[in-house]
This record gives sequence, C-alpha cells and structure tokens, in this order.
Amino acid sequence: YSPVELQMYLLDFGSETLRMYRKAPQVGDVVFQQDADKVTNLIRMISSIMEQRRKLFADFGGNYINYCKTSGKVLPNIVVILNGYETFSENYGDSTFDSLITITRDCQKYGIYFIMTCASVNGIRSKLAQYLPNHLVLQMNDKYDYSTLLSRTKLEPAAFPGRGLVKLDTVYEFQAAVPVQQEELNTVVTAKVKELCEKYKTSAPK
Repeated sequence: YSPVELQMYLLDFGSETLRMYRKAPQVGDVVFQQDADKVTNLIRMISSIMEQRRKLFADFGGNYINYCKTSGKVLPNIVVILNGYETFSENYGDSTFDSLITITRDCQKYGIYFIMTCASVNGIRSKLAQYLPNHLVLQMNDKYDYSTLLSRTKLEPAAFPGRGLVKLDTVYEFQAAVPVQQEELNTVVTAKVKELCEKYKTSAPK
C-alpha cells in the first residue's frame, strides 16, 4: 500500500526493534518510552483526525467504507501499533487511558485501527480490551489462560514457536512466522524500506 492508502504510527515500548521501520514512507513515526511529548501529540492527532472524519462522513452513512465508495475519494487507513502495552500503561496509563477508550470505541468506522501487544492475561484492562475486537493469543505459560482470553475455549495451541489461537466465528489455531531468518531480518527490512522510499515520493505525516 502507498502512503496515500496506508499510514502507520508505531509505539515501541518493548525492545525498540520497530526502529528499523522508521524511514518507511508509510510510517509517520516510531515512538519510544522516553518520548512523552510524542505520545501526547499522537493521541491528540488521532483524536483530531477522528473528529475531522466524523464531520466528513456525516453525509455518507458516517463511516469510512461508505465514504470511499460513494465519494470516489481515497483517505488513508491509519494503523497505530502499540508494542508492550504494560510498559506504556505504567508510564502513561493515567493520562491516556480515558482517551484511548474514547478513540478505540469508534475508531474503526473512521478507518483507524489499533494493534496492541501485551505479555500477560490482564495486561490490557477489560474496559479497553472490549474495544479491541480480535484477540490473537500466542503461547501462554498456563493452559487455563486460553480459556480466560478466548471465552472458555478448551483448545490449546501446539507447542511450536509462533503457534497460537484466535477467535473469529469460533476459535481457530494459527501459525505465525517471520519472512526470513531472525539474524537476516534487519538487513531485509532495511533493504525493503529503501526500496519503498525510492518508489514513493510522499510519506505519512510526521
């Protein structure tokens, strides 16, 4: 997807490996734990975009899909990835929690999507988790955690790296994988980012 069709904002509160994507034209910014001003500005920006789109979509059924189909215009899908929600919450939870609830409750109909990762069953509070419709669960230490997270399922994923469970119409087992060997990932991503920069002359707003 071009930057006209897709814009991404990455908050990396884990190992900061998402830094390698920073120069990609579809990526507006990569934000880290110490970037307090950027965290505040990003949440404010997403709230502002939602309000703009709410007004823009008012005559088109109030949602992104109808607007694009009926008007013939293209607006970018906006994806916010928050890696390491527990650490984010420890640092910014008090000041951002209510805003995140307000945003995630309605954001999908405005073409804005959130992906959050956490390492524990209760890492994302239920008041927020209810607005994150798809839960992908990788290997857990306690087999009963799958039931807690996926509506009392009795399934357990096979004990292979990248194997997990996801609930759609029912609970399914899935296999996740990286496209290259781990030691080659940085080299491959760097080359791909360079290729994208040469292909697209526009970029996501910073």
